[in-house]
Amino acid sequence: PTLLGQSGLIRIPDARIEPDGGLRLGYAWDDPYRTAWASVTMLPQLELSGRYTRLSHVPGGLGEQYGDFKDKAFDFKWLAFRETDWLPQVAIGAQDFIGTRLWGAEYIAFSKRIGDADFTLGYGSGRINGAYAGVR
Repeated sequence: PTLLGQSGLIRIPDARIEPDGGLRLGYAWDDPYRTAWASVTMLPQLELSGRYTRLSHVPGGLGEQYGDFKDKAFDFKWLAFRETDWLPQVAIGAQDFIGTRLWGAEYIAFSKRIGDADFTLGYGSGRINGAYAGVR
């Protein structure tokens, strides 16, 4: 999973999802962010994630007495097309689509396995803002 709880590469989504019925719980610490998350895959093509993030040393909006800034976010990823011998797997998703939209993003991702490598190419708006790529 990414640091945000969805399947992907560190901080970017790929077109992969976990097997149907999968449930994952996790915690990520990437200073100043501390994130607790849960992710579930259902209806073999849908991955839903939720997370609670604390930003250390960032005032929470009611002044220093209130503590660090905290945020809740929900994401989804829908598997549009499965990978074939010639075509990549395609997923469409949104991050932080409910909540403050502090990390809101919409994206489309293409992933293709070639040998032991899994290549991803995608395009997003919002937090992702443009083309991205990665390899696992």
